[in-house]
Amino acid sequence: MLGLSIILDTELQKRGWRRSTLAAESGVSEPTLSRIMNDAASIPELKTMAALSKALDLPLRRLLEACGFDLDTTTPLDDLKRVQLLMTAVPELHTFLAPLAQLSPADRQSVITFAEMLAHKRSTTKR
Repeated sequence: MLGLSIILDTELQKRGWRRSTLAAESGVSEPTLSRIMNDAASIPELKTMAALSKALDLPLRRLLEACGFDLDTTTPLDDLKRVQLLMTAVPELHTFLAPLAQLSPADRQSVITFAEMLAHKRSTTKR
């Protein structure tokens, strides 16, 4: 598995681009690119990886796997690992998920039911 920084460095060299060019093409700031490319442990947000994927015309899957996400795993993830991966990829979820941990199981189910109701209502009004 190649690290994301190695893939990005390789793609920049192949294209003769500088980081500033990738920043302009992807809409990802230069400081964010520097952090990703200088810190092997850095896992960018999903929207950042999607923007890089599009700018470099690379499959998003390749970038996700470079960050260590095993997309072909046959072993199901436990709930805690799944939540951790989601919160890493989409930090806004932390604001939503953290308070849920404080609720009783019955209250969590009520929140889920309410969210499902809102999603259903929204999908039926869009038609």
